[in-house]
Amino acid sequence: VRALAARTPRSLVVEEEALMRAFIRATLGRAGYRVLEAESAEDALGLARRHPGPIHLVITNVQSPRIDGRELAGALSAERPSLATIYASSSTLSPLHVPPGAQWLRKPIAPDSLLATVKAALAR
Repeated sequence: VRALAARTPRSLVVEEEALMRAFIRATLGRAGYRVLEAESAEDALGLARRHPGPIHLVITNVQSPRIDGRELAGALSAERPSLATIYASSSTLSPLHVPPGAQWLRKPIAPDSLLATVKAALAR
């Protein structure tokens, strides 16, 4: 079981809205992914620094209070260079606002869309 868990991708979900965070966690969990959760970018940075194992993916908003999602992903990637990133937004921003190589999700998020985007991000 431990060997299987080591191969199962771990995602860090950074979402201010509790219901959206719970939806993403539940959707990913049902699909077999392991999930860490943070309510803010500051919490995510601390959690990632304390977490001893790999984190394969971060899902964050493009625009967040205090620390922008792009800034957060950059800081996390500096410590974890193989980290994949998915940006989510309910605003009118286009996917052109995200760095090359990152994935994009428009809110509201459908479960199938979330899982397909996660799969694509992890496959890069």
